[in-house]
Amino acid sequence: MRALLLGSGASDIQAPYQCECENCRTVRQRDGRSLRTYTSLLLDNELLVDCGGTVPEQMKKFAPTARVKQVFITHADRDHLNSVALARVPADAARLGLPIYGSSAVTSLVRYEIQRHVTLHPMSPLKPTAAGDWTALPLPARHRGQPGDSLIYVFSRQGKSLLYACDTGPLPEETVEALAGMTLDAVVAEATFGHAGEHPDLPSAHMNFPLVCEMRQDFLRRGIIGDSTPFIAAHVSLHFCPPHEESAQWLRERGVALAFDGMQFDL
Repeated sequence: MRALLLGSGASDIQAPYQCECENCRTVRQRDGRSLRTYTSLLLDNELLVDCGGTVPEQMKKFAPTARVKQVFITHADRDHLNSVALARVPADAARLGLPIYGSSAVTSLVRYEIQRHVTLHPMSPLKPTAAGDWTALPLPARHRGQPGDSLIYVFSRQGKSLLYACDTGPLPEETVEALAGMTLDAVVAEATFGHAGEHPDLPSAHMNFPLVCEMRQDFLRRGIIGDSTPFIAAHVSLHFCPPHEESAQWLRERGVALAFDGMQFDL
């Protein structure tokens, strides 16, 4: 399984161009990996996870030959679900309709907004679904909205499994219990707020650097991952998180890699 992070940012990707705080000015000046687009993951050039407005251009840049066979959406926030962008995703021409998977809140919104032919697959937490030769296990996320509106996923194929956990606060107990007994080959988890310790969405809807490191340690204690399992922090706020180099070093010292746009890794 090959994973490609098309983007690695949170919803505030415009902050460095609109805010004159010291951190945003530094991020803007550093450029490079410190600037980010909306977080999205492409697996094996065919399974897309989340589709914010920057995804079509990022696919042209990093995966120009990819043809998407299925799309999984975590929740209906606009940095994760943009129907205009979704209609522009290069899809597998052999399929009559691009399959879209997500909670009923997601599929209802897509049904209302999108004009192209798609097939909609509402998902419920803890009920695995086959999508081609992939298996996707949707798990409850800790986020805004009604229970079941926001999901995270374990994607499995040919004996390899990856957990994608954006957007969520510290995982609900039922999600941790569902992961117990699994052996994950990689984790992509959100770390929106960097070193910030106070915010209305922390920890009720998002995590920060210390919390994502605690999540890794908990997974190690439970045997869900090993010490060498790739554990990647994504969904990074450009306003709250220091530039890439400083953030990456702090996380690296704690066993976590920091995502950047175009990051690839193999499982």
